[in-house]
Amino acid sequence: MTEGWLGDVDRYLGQIEQDPMFQMELDLCETLGIRHSRYLEWSSEDQAKALANLIWVRKEKFASCHHCGTKPSEWVDPETKRKVYPAPYVVEWTNCEGCNDLERDKRNHEGDASDPGMRSRLVPNPEASD
Repeated sequence: MTEGWLGDVDRYLGQIEQDPMFQMELDLCETLGIRHSRYLEWSSEDQAKALANLIWVRKEKFASCHHCGTKPSEWVDPETKRKVYPAPYVVEWTNCEGCNDLERDKRNHEGDASDPGMRSRLVPNPEASD
């Protein structure tokens, strides 16, 4: 049997695996940056509101396209099953200097960038002033 804090970790891992509500509470606390004990001080109504919002956000996130962020139901009339007109969204072009640099660097490293799992990212430049 594991003793001390390691025993607590084992116990909580088991509880997380067995209790979806406990897992959601911890996920909510992580999202909000608060301790679980602080969350438990909230009224049951506030806890229910926060968990309902977490569930709603997850549902909306997974119902939406991961590329454009819209939902299929926004584009199709539920009765006719045809694309709605006028379209609910229009394309707007924007320019992001960070994305420009990432794309430019990717072109300069064609061979390296084709390796599976190879990704580029922006990190703070130590030579740049605050």
